[in-house]
Amino acid sequence: MQKRSDQGKWTARSTMTEIEKALTQIFVLTPGDKQCLGKSLAGILQVCHCATAAEICISKVLKSSQDPSRHIVVSGDPDLLIHKDIPRVFQPIPRSNEFAIYTKIQAAQRLSLPGPDHLTLLGVVQKNYCSPNVFGLGMATNLRIIRQIPKIRDMNRMLQCYLTRAQQLTQEKLIPTRFDVSKRIFVDHVATPLLVGSSPSTSSSSSAPASATASASASKSPSLTTNVCFIQREVKFQQLKRLRAQLRHQQRR
Repeated sequence: MQKRSDQGKWTARSTMTEIEKALTQIFVLTPGDKQCLGKSLAGILQVCHCATAAEICISKVLKSSQDPSRHIVVSGDPDLLIHKDIPRVFQPIPRSNEFAIYTKIQAAQRLSLPGPDHLTLLGVVQKNYCSPNVFGLGMATNLRIIRQIPKIRDMNRMLQCYLTRAQQLTQEKLIPTRFDVSKRIFVDHVATPLLVGSSPSTSSSSSAPASATASASASKSPSLTTNVCFIQREVKFQQLKRLRAQLRHQQRR
C-alpha cells in the first residue's frame, strides 16, 4: 500500500475493507480490560455484563418495562430498531459527525409500512446474520409483500401471511419454521441464557464473559432501575482505541 501511495496510485476500496476487517479482529479487550471498564463505569451507571449480544439483553430489559416508549437505547448498531421491544435508538448519522434519534414508528412510516411490528417482520425475513432471505425475494419485493399484511398483534400470524405470499410468488415450498432462528432473536429475545435478573454488580459470567462496550439504555425493571450500560462481546476497532485510552488513564489513577 505504501509503494502504491509513493507511486501516486490509489489503494483499492476492497483492500481497505479487508484491512479494516483484519484490524477489527486484532483489537480485543482482555479480561482485565473488561473488569477495569466495568469498574470505572459502575460509579456512574449500573453495569450489566451480558452473556450474549447486548441487543438481546437490552430487548429483554425493555420488554419488562412498564413503559418501553420512555427509554432510548444509545448504540451504533444499525439493526437495533428491528428488535420488537426497542422503540427508539440514539445513533450517529452515517457519513457525518452528527447524531439523531430514530424511532420504530418513524422508520415504519418512512417505509410505508402499516405499523412498527411490520418493521420487525421485515428484519426477520430479510437476509441477516441469523438466516438468509427467500431466494429471489429482495428488499423491494419483501416490502411490497409486508405492506399488504394487515395489522395483527400476533407475529406468528404475520409471519405465516408472509410465507404464504412468498410461496405463491416463488413457487417454492417454504417450511413454517424457516425463520424460527431470526424470530427467536428479534421477537422472543432468546439466544443464550441471559443474566438480566441478577444484580448488575454480580452479573458477569466467567464462562461467557463480555468483552466490549456497545450500548446504554435507560430502563426500568425489578433489578435495573436507572441508566444501564450493557457490555457485550464485540466492538468496532475505531471505538476500541478510545476505550483503551480511557482504561489506561483509569489504571494510572
